[in-house]
Amino acid sequence: MFVDVCFPNNNEKEFILIAKKLKTDALIFVYDKPSKVISKDTIKTFSAMQESGGYLNKFKILGKKCVFYYDYRTSKNFHAPLKTVNQVLIKDIKRHNNVVALPFYQILKYKQIEEQKFIMKLCQKYDVKLCIASFAHYPKELRSKYDLLSIARSLGMNTKNVKKSISSLYKFITT
Repeated sequence: MFVDVCFPNNNEKEFILIAKKLKTDALIFVYDKPSKVISKDTIKTFSAMQESGGYLNKFKILGKKCVFYYDYRTSKNFHAPLKTVNQVLIKDIKRHNNVVALPFYQILKYKQIEEQKFIMKLCQKYDVKLCIASFAHYPKELRSKYDLLSIARSLGMNTKNVKKSISSLYKFITT
């Protein structure tokens, strides 16, 4: 089941319409403040709260499960260079049974290919759950699962993990 991540700004219905067209199964709406998403739609929706995660940003789903991701914009503002994302941090994420996500919008908009490759290789080395998602701030930034699969493959993700990366977020949320 394919789950995508987005940051709505009172435009949840627009995100859902685009997600339907892209055949997305579920959306995670990430908010700065606690919010509830109630959708009686064909697309399942989950609410998550964004938090500062130190060197990696994170959002919590269902109040306890954390998804970590590298955000070039906020890391730059907090003077946290990518070199602080290391094996110790990745091992800690694995120990707590959390997930690392690769944001597609950073690769597309900010050309953060090397940074995402570095994090991906660390996750693969230490067998950390890895997923790729749009992390869209606007509805038209949502991508289909095939776009995300192809970018994961072009980043060098091994074949076994490419298919897992699409369904791992849903499994993580529902278990």
